Amino acid sequence: MVSPERQSNLRVLIHAPYPIRTDYPSGVSDFIEGLKPHLEELGCVVRTVGPANKNKKTDRADYNLGRPLTISAIGTKSDAAITFDKGRARNILVAVKPHIIISHEPAVPNSSHTLFSAIPKDEDERRTVPVIGQFHAGSPPGGLDNTAKFYTVLAKLIRRPKFKYGIPTGLTMGYVNTIETTLNGRIAVSHGTAEFWNEMFPGDYRVIYNGIDVNVFTPDGPKFERWDDDRKTIFFAGRHDKRKGLECLLEAYASLRRVGFDNLKLKIAGKGHVTERLKEQVRKREIPDVEFLGILSKDDLVKAYRSVDLVVAPSIGGEGFNRTIAEARSCGTLVVCTDIKGQNEAIGDDLRGFMAKPSDSDSLARAINKVLNLPQETARELRIKSREDARERFAWEVIADQHVEYYDEVLTKYGGRPDRLPLAGDVFVRDK
Repeated sequence: MVSPERQSNLRVLIHAPYPIRTDYPSGVSDFIEGLKPHLEELGCVVRTVGPANKNKKTDRADYNLGRPLTISAIGTKSDAAITFDKGRARNILVAVKPHIIISHEPAVPNSSHTLFSAIPKDEDERRTVPVIGQFHAGSPPGGLDNTAKFYTVLAKLIRRPKFKYGIPTGLTMGYVNTIETTLNGRIAVSHGTAEFWNEMFPGDYRVIYNGIDVNVFTPDGPKFERWDDDRKTIFFAGRHDKRKGLECLLEAYASLRRVGFDNLKLKIAGKGHVTERLKEQVRKREIPDVEFLGILSKDDLVKAYRSVDLVVAPSIGGEGFNRTIAEARSCGTLVVCTDIKGQNEAIGDDLRGFMAKPSDSDSLARAINKVLNLPQETARELRIKSREDARERFAWEVIADQHVEYYDEVLTKYGGRPDRLPLAGDVFVRDK
């Protein structure tokens, strides 16, 4: 547990390259929104910074830095910040006066670099506020795609002129070097994520899993009564990206229906850039009893977990953790997932034997059939064990405590909390 001395008034600035918002499924945004109140319960003063969301009503960031631009890499599309406004970044730092900065996905262009560049340096050229990078993405299917490889190479080559009194004096240390040398600590949401990022940003990674609200994701409470019929319900929730393996899920489900399993229905929550293609696949192949639900509120998502017989996470790669698995397990719902890094840490020992091969619809169909046909008592015992494991390992109270302990560890190595940020200039002076 975190000691009271370490809890009090630790000022934490959490940075995200993606909008922190409520109108679109986002693992990083949901993570920050989930962690923040639990850090505050531990005595931290937390402020968040992210790019301005297009919908201001759903923008949850305390400060905005940059505007989002849609980028495509490692099998997914996302809105990420582009900004060169170092002055704006410095003003945010002065306003928050953080003791420590947590930068999520610092390799995603380019607001992390702008924020890091705005942190003043002391006389030893050390950043005056320690920074922890938090990494979420897992290894993509087939490794890095050409876009990501190009970006990685380009990022390591980028330099810009350095000026003093308007006179060029050389080149800066570069985009990647700035990020690598700024990080005082690294958090990965799974061992698979740590392994993946260690190839590009070598260093020591502390594995701290994603958290879930175990007081919300429970078996007891309202359900969708209209879903309760003679058929068994298979459920997917998440962003509709290629890496999520939804085409494989549709094929697995269709194959089960073809061989006579007429007592099944499939409900798909979420949306994304492949949603229309998935709907077209259902129409063309006349796959029966498939319903696209769109984005569910948290209350409806919990109801869905309680109302279904099985949650399926068919991702083919790129998952750092997959919080959906932990949420469903906390609700006492059985889960079938593909055996990829990250997900195999979220699933737990109780359900590990039901994992399917990624990109293999036959393997996925067999796993679904196996779980749905478990003896009633065996299924009940699995639900109980799975729920207990998820609550013990992934409750926000547990995860937040691990975060603050790591913050304190990094601060101790750094030399303690910075007393203040300078209002102007590049020299940091500690108060005596």
